[in-house]
Amino acid sequence: MTPRPLPQPPATLSRNAGFSRLKAHLIEHTGLAYYSDKDETLAELLAMRLAKVGVPDCGAYLDFLQDGAAGETELDALIAELTIGETYFFRHREQLDALRLTVFPEIIRRNAATRRLRIWSAGCASGEEPYSLSILLKDVFKRELAGWDVSILGTDINRDFLARAREGKYGEWAFRTNSDEFKQGCFRPSGKFWVLNPEYREGITFQYHNLAKHPFPSLVQNIAAFDLIVCRNVMIYFSAEGFEKIIPRFHDCLVEEGWLLLGHSEVVTLSPSPFK
Repeated sequence: MTPRPLPQPPATLSRNAGFSRLKAHLIEHTGLAYYSDKDETLAELLAMRLAKVGVPDCGAYLDFLQDGAAGETELDALIAELTIGETYFFRHREQLDALRLTVFPEIIRRNAATRRLRIWSAGCASGEEPYSLSILLKDVFKRELAGWDVSILGTDINRDFLARAREGKYGEWAFRTNSDEFKQGCFRPSGKFWVLNPEYREGITFQYHNLAKHPFPSLVQNIAAFDLIVCRNVMIYFSAEGFEKIIPRFHDCLVEEGWLLLGHSEVVTLSPSPFK
């Protein structure tokens, strides 16, 4: 049995003749322009994947990524290494307060006739964000939303994150800004983990979606006609060109008078802007 090669030093790999071409391919297919000026970090991650797959250089690895189903599987594995799932329950409470005090009351008034509420959590990572929204709706607006059709769609490019989100099981780190009362009221203990109670999982679905490559709006994928899109701290990893391409498409996925919530540092500077 031939032993797998050891990972190359990142500095050596980043000087490889095919490195720039491989990096461009990855950014094009993931939108993660965050790595445009982080060659050493990217090379370190790539070195581990090249050794794992058993290919000698960046050119051979790019060929492997473009080789049908096996390449798609490897791209998923690489994306799992490239993406950052830094999240926790009720992160950025100021924004959640804005949802509680302004956005959700406005949507509930506007949709009183249809009794329907649709939310998209784009870049949902391991599910803490859509589940936080569900807990907020069910605990604060339980009376107002009785009998409503409430749905929350969580999407991400990282399939490992999505699997964890569907499981709804979290360790202590996911509750690092929350009280014990919150944890014990919304979750049940399971060994060293906490599992979300079933009532907070109702109406939530998760699916794979690549903002950089997949079309949206999309009736086939049920990505359309949302009252609220939450995409926080995702666009900071995209280039300015990617940002300007995606923001109008978010607008097209919203109903009239719908809301888009981005991260604190993600400001829409398009001129003219589709949003107000």
